[in-house]
Formats: sequence, C-alpha cells, structure tokens
Amino acid sequence: DDIWNQTTESEMLVIGLIKSVHELNSEIHQIHLFLFLRSDIYDTLKFEDADKLRSLEERVEWKERDLKHLIATRGKVSTGLFTEDTDTLWTTIFENTVNGQDSFSYIYNRTLNRPRELIQFCNNALAEAQDNFHEYITYQDILNAEKQYSNWKYRDLATEFDIQYPYLE
Repeated sequence: DDIWNQTTESEMLVIGLIKSVHELNSEIHQIHLFLFLRSDIYDTLKFEDADKLRSLEERVEWKERDLKHLIATRGKVSTGLFTEDTDTLWTTIFENTVNGQDSFSYIYNRTLNRPRELIQFCNNALAEAQDNFHEYITYQDILNAEKQYSNWKYRDLATEFDIQYPYLE
C-alpha cells in the first residue's frame, strides 16, 4: 500500500517485487516466500510474465460469513468465551439488531468488506461500549462507532487517492 499510487513507477515497483519473489522461490529451495497483494492492485498490472505466474497465484476472497467468523473469533479470544458457534459468539458480544437490521449485516454493509475495515468498525464499537460501561456492544455503541468509522474511512480514502485525485478531499 505504501508505494502504490497507480503511476507507472509504482506499477513497475510492484511488478519487480512479484518477479523477485518468483525468482527467489525458484533459486532458493530452503525457503518459501509468499506475497500478499490487494486484488484491486494486482488486477491493474500488465506484464509479460503474468501468464507464467498464474498457476502460482491464489486469490483470497472474504465472504460475509468468513468475516463474521473472524470478528467473532477475535471477540472470543479477548473475552475468554468458550463457545465455537459464530452466531452465539456474535450475539453474546453484540446486540442482535441495529435499526431493525441484523447487527453484523448492518456493520458489514457499511464497509468495503475488507477484514481491516470490519475490525476498525468493531474496535470503535468496542471502545464506545467500554467508555459507556456496557457489558456488551449495544446498538447505540454501533451507531456511534459508525460515525467514527465513517470519518476514518473518508480520511483513509482521501489519502489513498490523493495522487490520482488531489482535490478529492
């Protein structure tokens, strides 16, 4: 993310990184390097060796249930709960609904469905609950966290696209 600004120079840096990882894996058999790259960045890259590397790539796609499990598991670890059921974990930590909608769906629909964004939103909700001495995360904590998350995401997107769209903010 730090070097990516959708210029020719940043594309060449990322392509060079991809080729270097492939070459190192081909030459040094004692180690295996893995490169994780956002799909929106990878999909814009055009380079001549791309077809040779297709068999080595694996796309990680987060489904809604996977993200709910991720957040519920993080909650389980931090609270010391024992259940393995994602829905039970969720409803133990979060109020069931927000404005008549399932609370996880409410949060999920307000993000770009990336793990770090859901984590950010839920951390904001947790901080709200703790500040208000709540035993679990209430719908009001989620609504308050939504404002914080929205401001954070706005600044994050403005920074991410600053090079391409300097007047975006």
